[in-house]
Amino acid sequence: MNFKFFKKNFFIAIISIFILITSCTDSLTNKMWNNNFYTEVFYHFLISNDGQFIVFLNNKNHYVFNDQSGIIKKLLTWKKGREALRINSEKTILKIDNKLNVVADVVIDADIDQLNNVDLATLRNLGFKTNKKKLTLNFRTFGKRYLPSSDIPNSTPKLSAPYNLKVFYQITKNQKLLKASLTPITILVDGIMISGKILTYPFID
Repeated sequence: MNFKFFKKNFFIAIISIFILITSCTDSLTNKMWNNNFYTEVFYHFLISNDGQFIVFLNNKNHYVFNDQSGIIKKLLTWKKGREALRINSEKTILKIDNKLNVVADVVIDADIDQLNNVDLATLRNLGFKTNKKKLTLNFRTFGKRYLPSSDIPNSTPKLSAPYNLKVFYQITKNQKLLKASLTPITILVDGIMISGKILTYPFID
């Protein structure tokens, strides 16, 4: 074999591999830093009895929101809420910055066909708007992403169908994600809690 020919082609092959690896790395970096999104699957959605805390859990991340709007608290006072309301996972979006602060744009739906006139009036008074055959409520809440405690997801019942939520990174190329803290959620014999507040399943899944 001609040594010069081998050396030339070997060099070309190395350059090609380097370009391919660099291209893949750049592509992954761009996906992470350019406000693109990925889908995160949650098997647990919980809320405190007083409506203050909203929690999405999976084995990789915990998202804990402290809702100061009072909207969730009002929804929990509606007796049919647990049977009639659902999170719209296709339209609910989580936006995260480099400090792991999260803004959640949440969409809650209720099927009009399952509600009587009193129910419809109640939900409209709570801020729901008519959207085709549904009543829809949009609201924003703020929270933080944490690393999970290993026993939490395995110790709580899973949703019958998981929520697939879009998570957007709102950070620049020069910013890096801070190291996440461990979740503030702790487990009890009869449930899980955060800051002394019991978490339960709020709506149908």
